[in-house]
Amino acid sequence: MVKIEKDYQTKVLYVEDDPDIRENIEKLLKRRYEKVEVCVDGLEGLERFKEFQPNIIITDVLMPRMSGLSMSEEIRKIDNEVPIIVTTA
Repeated sequence: MVKIEKDYQTKVLYVEDDPDIRENIEKLLKRRYEKVEVCVDGLEGLERFKEFQPNIIITDVLMPRMSGLSMSEEIRKIDNEVPIIVTTA
């Protein structure tokens, strides 16, 4: 078995409204990254982005209050360089 070194520098913002998916992916991310913030919708994700300033964002597409795509568009107005990975079921 290969041991994966934990990354203590990279900050990950994960945005997902489905509680089961959110819990599973959060566990997976926290095995690799020390700094993981989790939000339940795009509006919360956008606000957390401004404070947390992540190095990478992973977001679902369809969510209540603000979609992942709308959140991504707003983030691009602030930071055009941060990588954004968009997921969907």
